[in-house]
Amino acid sequence: MSVKAWVVAGVLLAVLAWSFSPVTVSLGAGGAAPFSFNGWMRLATILCVLALIFALYRKLVFSTELWSVLGAYVQVREFRWPLLLTALSALEFFLFAWATAYISVAVASILYGVWPVLIILWMAWLFRGEGRYRRLTWGVLGVVLVSFLGMSLAVISEGGVAWSVGSGSASGLAGIDWAVVWSWASFLGVFIILAGAVCSALAAFSLRWAAGFSWALRRRPPVVALVAGSPFPSSGVALDFFAILAVLLISRGFAVALCLPLAALLEYDRGFVSWNLIGWAALGGVFSCCGSLTYRWANLVTNDLAVNALCYLIPAVSVLMLWCFGQGLAPRWDLLVLGLVLVTVGNFAVNLSGAASWRWRASVVLVPVLGTVAYLGLEGW
Repeated sequence: MSVKAWVVAGVLLAVLAWSFSPVTVSLGAGGAAPFSFNGWMRLATILCVLALIFALYRKLVFSTELWSVLGAYVQVREFRWPLLLTALSALEFFLFAWATAYISVAVASILYGVWPVLIILWMAWLFRGEGRYRRLTWGVLGVVLVSFLGMSLAVISEGGVAWSVGSGSASGLAGIDWAVVWSWASFLGVFIILAGAVCSALAAFSLRWAAGFSWALRRRPPVVALVAGSPFPSSGVALDFFAILAVLLISRGFAVALCLPLAALLEYDRGFVSWNLIGWAALGGVFSCCGSLTYRWANLVTNDLAVNALCYLIPAVSVLMLWCFGQGLAPRWDLLVLGLVLVTVGNFAVNLSGAASWRWRASVVLVPVLGTVAYLGLEGW
């Protein structure tokens, strides 16, 4: 297999691993004890990472050279913010689990998947005049509106009565209980899950942190010599993978140090010592570790954004897995699927390369939008 084929396989494995996380939240009742769920989940990830470190880098871990490099590295000002933001990103599943106390896990999975659009808006504001989107064009804003339309349909799907093929009384937007859609619980759940999506987007800074740490390690010949006999193709690759493990260990350690004490204080009688929650959270942590490692490895191997775009399939795969396990689907799954399609299309369209013509962008967006409008019009608004 070519390098790109291995990279694609790694990203697809990450997509499958991350898509299983909503199932673990639902089956583990994470919404009842979000601090506990995130704490035990991240602890399981830490144990996996430590096992890999001691299996592959025992000599390096017990050397003073490593700690000297790490101590000097964390004092470099330009890497302090990436380190902090990477640590904050480890709170994403606390917010995800908390949101499922107010909205269904399927709706949460779809809204959680809009992070590519949210980060475009955030980066356009944060780095005004710089980067890929120097300004928000009408085309980009149109794609953002498509994503928000998809989010709206996903939220509305929770306020409907059960739908079945050929059911005219509950099709279109008929039969929607708008009191449920516009309730404070729905708004709170949407706000929390969007905060979780932003938190998830912060994980992008971990790539910069890992690359910088690996570069610092490579500059020390004694460190390079300590990984010379590793099973990796070269010392450089070995240090790249170690840097990824170190970033995961530090960020997940921050989440555990924050979440488990709060869980013991606030959630002791709501799941902190529940073996069901601990078991599913630990399984989610193992899958999350697998996804994080393969995704970050793929990004170190290539900068091809088209490969990263496979991650936009996570909401669709998550909903499919939830359906397979019979978990958390909204009453109106027809509107849920329409919302899922629009969010997924919005994610792909907002990241189309600058070389794509406006006609191509418009067709990518208009086809699913017109299909949605036609469906709602034929079934009765």
